[in-house]
Amino acid sequence: MLPLDHCPAREKESVTTLSLRIDSWKI
Repeated sequence: MLPLDHCPAREKESVTTLSLRIDSWKI
């Protein structure tokens, strides 16, 4: 569990990376 003060920008970047990976799997 990440702390509440975790950098939201970095977390959003991670989500974007995961989304790109999922898109790659779909292809």
